Amino acid sequence: QSGLGILEVIAILAILGILSLVAIFSIETLRQKARDAERVSDMNTIGTAYNKIIFEYGDYLASGCSLGHVHACSGNLEMMKVLPVIGGIKDPTYENSTEPCSFELCRAGVSSCDYALLEQTETYFEILFNLEHGVDDYGEKGCYLLTPIGIQKID
Repeated sequence: QSGLGILEVIAILAILGILSLVAIFSIETLRQKARDAERVSDMNTIGTAYNKIIFEYGDYLASGCSLGHVHACSGNLEMMKVLPVIGGIKDPTYENSTEPCSFELCRAGVSSCDYALLEQTETYFEILFNLEHGVDDYGEKGCYLLTPIGIQKID
């Protein structure tokens, strides 16, 4: 008898199905890591802008940003001077209905939220953001804070 029997065909299809699932999960992990790399890059850019604000104006309040969505700072001239693209800096998964990150969303394990300015004083600021998988120096998924001293994971 030549050709493949029904059991061989079923075995081949099962193997192909398993390989397809592995590939799909690997691709999704790579996408999450790419989005996380973009998030960390965005935070470094925003941190640099805040450093320029403190250097040029003497305090963080000069940014004129309001608490909430970070991209909402685009209406402020001082922040626009140091970071003209601030209006386009949003979480990579941002949609119009995306909530700004909050500690409550972090505790609930929400994986998608927009960058949020939580606190801003003359000498301090906090921006909350979320990593889906973790990347580079920030290898764990979860919520992180950007402050004047850098990025730290929060528990």
